[in-house]
Amino acid sequence: MKKIVDICDIYIYEDGTILEFSSSKWGDYSDIILDKRKRDMKPIFLVNKLIYEDGSEWIPPFSEDIQIINKDRTEFLVIFGEEPNSFSQIKEPPWYFPPPDNAAIYYSDGTLKHQITIPKNADGNFIFTEAGHSVKYPHLKTVILQFTNPKINKGGWYNLYAIDPDIPELISTGQMIKW
Repeated sequence: MKKIVDICDIYIYEDGTILEFSSSKWGDYSDIILDKRKRDMKPIFLVNKLIYEDGSEWIPPFSEDIQIINKDRTEFLVIFGEEPNSFSQIKEPPWYFPPPDNAAIYYSDGTLKHQITIPKNADGNFIFTEAGHSVKYPHLKTVILQFTNPKINKGGWYNLYAIDPDIPELISTGQMIKW
C-alpha cells in the first residue's frame, strides 16, 4: 500500500486565482483565503490531493477534509457533513455517507476500509468533528458527536469517542470536552 506523504488543498476562485498548498501550511494561506471571503469571492472549485512517497498523486472524488489515521500513513479518515460538499464529484457511498454514520476510513489508494458507526447508546446522532486525542486512548484520534438539532447539546460539553482504525464502531473514552 502506498504511503501518503502530504495532503494538498486546491482552491480555484472566480477571479482566476489558484491556491495549492499543503494542508499543514494552512496558516501560510489563511489570510489570503479569509481576504477572499471578506470580498465575497467564493471558490468555484475545491479539492484535496493526496501525494504519495513515490511522487504519484490522486484527487479523491469528494471535497471533504482528509486526516491520516494510522502511523504508517496508508489509511485516512474522512468525516462527511450533513449534506455532501457542493464541490464533491460523487455524492453517494462509498464517497459520501450521510448521518448518523457519516465518517469512513479509506486505504491510501481510495478503497473503502470501513464506514465508522456510532454506538447505540451514544449522545449524538452524527459525527461532528475530529477532536485531538484522549487520555485513555492517546494513540487514537478522537471525535465528538453532535445532534442534528444543536439546541439539544449540553452547553458546549461533548463526550469524546476514539477511532480505532481497525474497528468500525466508535469507542467511548469516558471523557468530555468543551467545544
